Amino acid sequence: MEKTKEKNQVMQRIIKSVKGKGIRIVFPESNDKRIVEAAKKIVKDGIAKPILIGNRRINNLEFFELKSNDSNFISFLKERFKEDDVKILRKDPVYYGAYLVSTGKADGLISGANHTTAHTIRAALKMIQMKKDVKRISSFFLISKGMKSYLFADCAVNILPDEEELAEIAYLTSKSAEMIGIKEKRVAFLSFSTKGSAEHPSLERIRNATKIAMKKIKDGFVDGELQFDAAIVPEVGKKKAPQSKVAGNANILIFPDLQSGNIGYKIAERLGGFEAIGPIIQGLRLPVNDLSRGCNSKDIYNLAAITALQAIMAMKDERR
Repeated sequence: MEKTKEKNQVMQRIIKSVKGKGIRIVFPESNDKRIVEAAKKIVKDGIAKPILIGNRRINNLEFFELKSNDSNFISFLKERFKEDDVKILRKDPVYYGAYLVSTGKADGLISGANHTTAHTIRAALKMIQMKKDVKRISSFFLISKGMKSYLFADCAVNILPDEEELAEIAYLTSKSAEMIGIKEKRVAFLSFSTKGSAEHPSLERIRNATKIAMKKIKDGFVDGELQFDAAIVPEVGKKKAPQSKVAGNANILIFPDLQSGNIGYKIAERLGGFEAIGPIIQGLRLPVNDLSRGCNSKDIYNLAAITALQAIMAMKDERR
């Protein structure tokens, strides 16, 4: 029983911080039973106010019917898309949900149970857009087990980020770590090499990204390149990188490309028994998050809590 409590420690802190705040989250996939099941629990626990796109009626749940002839929605689309695209997108619940967020009728959106990551992200970029100081959006997974929690990035968006993009991923992920309550941030740029133990042209991108990130992240420790075991196992970290303030104790792990990141988080989840929540999108003006199509209702519930927290932070940013 104690182990279960420890496993949910980070999420319990997040859930407590968003309860009763009335954050409105759009779910454009209301025909999915997992979404409906999660929405009921979200309402019951006061995590958020779910808005489901569809024409169904279920007690205690709010539904918005997508009206493809909605003149305001069509005008919004016409400002961003060609006429032929508008004819298609006016019937798309993900784009309608993003429209509700962008126009202040909702505070965040969660999609992906039945749509691809690319579809959700395209809607977010066109309808909601990035923060002004962000060059590219990215994503992270919250990986938790027992007392251990890590942020894995980028595991869902950027295929082969260059050194500037890799450094920005690290910077945005460090800010996300701060948002979810991780105070001591230790960022490791992962590689097959530790501090020059191997040489290959591909390592220059990681080394340069590390140097850039060191200048951007002022309130945490950054190091690289580090092998995975050198990053998270204290004994290995001391042996391979004895001078490092990150090695052996990293909690923010930056993967060199999408292939390694996506594979890495799934190994942690499926073989390591870690809970993987995400992908959580960072860098957008307002929160939009993605679900794995293999998600369950608990995954949706947890992601809703994080989305609510992102929405609260976005409101604070607007007031500054």
